[in-house]
Amino acid sequence: MTTMRTRRRVSLSAPPAKLETPKEVRKLRSWSYYIIFAIVILPLQLFIMSSFIYTAQRLYHLYNNSVPYCRYLFMDIYAPLEQVIFYVYLTILNKRIQPISLPPPHFTPSFAKQLFIRILGDFRAVNTRRVTEWSEDTSQGAYAAPALRREDRRSSWDVDMLESQIPALEYNDAKARDFREKVSTWFGHAEWHDLCHDDMLTWLSWSLLGLPLSEANLPFLESCVHLVEKRTGSCLPMKRPEGAQPPTIIRLTIDPVRTRARPILLYIIIHIADMLTKFFLIWRYDCKIWIIEGENPQSGPLEYIVRIPDKKSEDKVKPVTLMHGLGFGLPHYGQIFKFLANKFPNRPIVMPLNRATSMMIFTRRYLLPVTRQEASQGLTEVLDRLNASDTDIVSHSFGTIAHTHILKDAPHLVNKSVFLDPVTFCLWEGDLCYRFLYKVPKTGIELLMNYFIATETGLANTLQRSFSWSCNLLWPQEMKIESTKVFIGSEDFIYDSKRVHEYLLRHGLRDGVALHYMDGFNHGECLITRNGVIDTVCEFLE
Repeated sequence: MTTMRTRRRVSLSAPPAKLETPKEVRKLRSWSYYIIFAIVILPLQLFIMSSFIYTAQRLYHLYNNSVPYCRYLFMDIYAPLEQVIFYVYLTILNKRIQPISLPPPHFTPSFAKQLFIRILGDFRAVNTRRVTEWSEDTSQGAYAAPALRREDRRSSWDVDMLESQIPALEYNDAKARDFREKVSTWFGHAEWHDLCHDDMLTWLSWSLLGLPLSEANLPFLESCVHLVEKRTGSCLPMKRPEGAQPPTIIRLTIDPVRTRARPILLYIIIHIADMLTKFFLIWRYDCKIWIIEGENPQSGPLEYIVRIPDKKSEDKVKPVTLMHGLGFGLPHYGQIFKFLANKFPNRPIVMPLNRATSMMIFTRRYLLPVTRQEASQGLTEVLDRLNASDTDIVSHSFGTIAHTHILKDAPHLVNKSVFLDPVTFCLWEGDLCYRFLYKVPKTGIELLMNYFIATETGLANTLQRSFSWSCNLLWPQEMKIESTKVFIGSEDFIYDSKRVHEYLLRHGLRDGVALHYMDGFNHGECLITRNGVIDTVCEFLE
């Protein structure tokens, strides 16, 4: 790489990520999209609008000292609450979450390059269309002995040595083509020939350093662009090709947080459902609410719901810990908690309650997700209270990220692991971020996910300001394969489940043993108890 290339002038700004790309616009919306819009989204939006209209009408009649045509006590109370208090409150919250989040302390150029080279090297068998052409090395990865896997994670690699092992592929090489296709996801599925050198610099600055592009980091980023060019078998042009449109560059923690308004009544219903579920579990299963001090006392404590079995039962039993995903929290996952409690009457059942991922807007931790350190420290204290040394963990969707943090930081706390619809594998591929936050909804389920999850203020803050892909990434080498089960739905619309399935196969997980590919299942369907997945999970935990 020449000095002239390293020191050249570049644009240090990027266009904000747009929600539409030409490819997505050309795809017609399905009939389910319009049905969900008509029976769910539109009524909620009209309800908000009616509050505006009613408030405006009341102000008009008060100003003119006249009698309104219609008046309702409920709307007299609710409409001002919705439009004067709650709307202002939501506006303040939305402004609070807009500043870009700082990268984690470990996001140094040295760490970033080691991670990047490891990802590039992992594409030895990346082409999912011809997986069988590459053989597995059974002395590495998930096949290796635990001591070797730990050494593989802890070794301080020689970056120059690793860099020299990245092959320079030809443009038409199948692996180079596959890599180009996946990297282009981070650019809104733009055509590769429409990208230029500055586009790659801008994306690498965020993905590797968590920062906007700056002159100070150019030498490091230029070396990473060189690695990308070797891996893709192409040389990115210095200037954008004539006639090419600037791509959408996905920079999750830098792009503006996109939110949509929803009525306060929805949050009130969620809070009531949360309280009723708590009362039911306390009454029916003698559950307790445990409060654990968080990492920062000013942020508020951590909350756990714990079912302690009868003391007359066996003394030495391992707890089962359920880690919920994004959504409505306890009301959403209460049925699974109840199922586990019935299935294991003699075992403690633990469920951490992450208020930032449960739409609990009236709690202190609504904008303060459970941190990586808190996940391990909180579980350690819960197990100490239960007089247990470790636990079996069942996690779903976003809950698999906290599960990952515990496996990385405190693996001794985990006996068996069950990952349902995991979102923690292959995070260097942009499918998860693109499909969940940037893709234009085209089906009913995508519209529901976009409105209720992706654009809800607390959840959007968690996803776009507290999501570190390198922290949340789980390597197969970091799992105890013999005591792990992973369940992946073939129709999961949030990430490319086929690629994740084949990636895990290449790294030692065997179909029907540690890995279960659920044909026809979409995201979340494994939680439906009549589908039999939870029964399989319980058999494994026994």
